[in-house]
Amino acid sequence: MTAAARLLALADGVLALAAPPRCAGCDLPGTTLCPRCRAPLEGRAALVAVPGWPHAPPTAGRAPYTGVLPTLVNAWKERGRHDLEPVLGAALAGAVGALPGGAGAGRLLVPVPSSRAARRRRGADGVRRLAVQAARTLRARGVPARVLPVLTLARRVDDQSGLSATERARNVEGAFVVRARARALVGSLPPVVLVDDVLTTGATLRAAACALAQSGVVVEGVACVSVTPLRRTRPASVGTDAGGLALGRGKVLADAADRDVGAGARQASPIDRRHTSWRS
Repeated sequence: MTAAARLLALADGVLALAAPPRCAGCDLPGTTLCPRCRAPLEGRAALVAVPGWPHAPPTAGRAPYTGVLPTLVNAWKERGRHDLEPVLGAALAGAVGALPGGAGAGRLLVPVPSSRAARRRRGADGVRRLAVQAARTLRARGVPARVLPVLTLARRVDDQSGLSATERARNVEGAFVVRARARALVGSLPPVVLVDDVLTTGATLRAAACALAQSGVVVEGVACVSVTPLRRTRPASVGTDAGGLALGRGKVLADAADRDVGAGARQASPIDRRHTSWRS
């Protein structure tokens, strides 16, 4: 745990003692997240289409970005509700588990990095912290998992909210690079899963994946906590579940991720200690 993470944990503990928790979704006293507001994050994850990335690798989301989800994400990101990270991280783990393959070999999670300004404002790199929680959940289910924060921003980018799809793509084009200290090692990595909190057009994820590809890293899948359902293009043979997420062929859902993955997940994993010098 980094010094910043320890300080955040200490601050959260002090706040919890000073004031009883309230639901981040509906303000119900006595709980971090009430059952009603938690329910969308415990639904089935699904494969989704990515509008701004026609040939994207398999991409999964846990819940549509509607109803209480925007409130929860905003509370976590902008209002210091770090106590939501275990729940959001578990939801992200469910999305990772909905991706095809990978259970036996394990998962390498690469978080989309926050900007320096966002880290200062929020006190931490939020998606990286969610990835750490997701990896912890996957390991508890018998799936070897590590977080590899190998990406960084090479230049300043504007806040994506409020931008059109074209503006979003232009804003992040060429913005991500592999960290200098990781460049000599990433070429030997097994395929990775790119993770983020919310999928909208896919522009940010596509730009991040391009940076990884340029360094020889194969992105085998993309996973997000939540997916904006509006104007989502559906490929052939894709249906839609009750929550509005486009379901990929074969309906790969989180049911399989949420149960124990069996003996195959406990086989030897290629995720070894060679790749831990920049691991969280």
